[in-house]
Amino acid sequence: MPEDTNPNFQSLLAHIRARPILLVRDPGENYAGYEHMGALLTDAMLQPGLRYETTVLPRVKKVLALPEAATTSGFLRVLEREGAARLLAWKDPEKPGRLLAITRFFIQEHVETLADLAAWLSIPSNRPRLLQLRGVGPKTADYFKILAGLQAVSVGSHLLNFLAEAGCPASDYAQARDLIQIAADYFGLPYTVLDHNIWRLMSTRL
Repeated sequence: MPEDTNPNFQSLLAHIRARPILLVRDPGENYAGYEHMGALLTDAMLQPGLRYETTVLPRVKKVLALPEAATTSGFLRVLEREGAARLLAWKDPEKPGRLLAITRFFIQEHVETLADLAAWLSIPSNRPRLLQLRGVGPKTADYFKILAGLQAVSVGSHLLNFLAEAGCPASDYAQARDLIQIAADYFGLPYTVLDHNIWRLMSTRL
């Protein structure tokens, strides 16, 4: 039962209900990622802890404009030829290194396309393996699922702040994810839609 997840769950429902924009699903909006593995991997690995619109998105668009990088192996060729840090215009080597490592990992897993990624992520035993990679925590693992077109909630600071604002704070990542998923079920929304709507609402306040 939702009440078992958090005793303040009803306040979360009321908080969502009072903001009708959170209950709207735009039929023309694509909640999944890209039919372009280079852009998808760049998005997922750069996103944590950074301003998306100003820092992540310009670099994603740069990679998206490279047809060769549409497959994972093609993206690896670009990374090795150009240098990950140079391609991303990134001074610190940490995130470019993580991007290179996860690209090689997915090649080893025979994940070349968006369809391959969705199928791979749908196997429950693959999640712990993904979480073993440097720079991949539960939030990034769930964000990969969203970008692959699967139903998921990726809990970052915006969703945590929203839960706290609603008077329904979560004790950990799993509880926060469960609260949003149960609320989405209650309102008859896909998980990804409620996740995205909350993220968009909270991000406009920055």
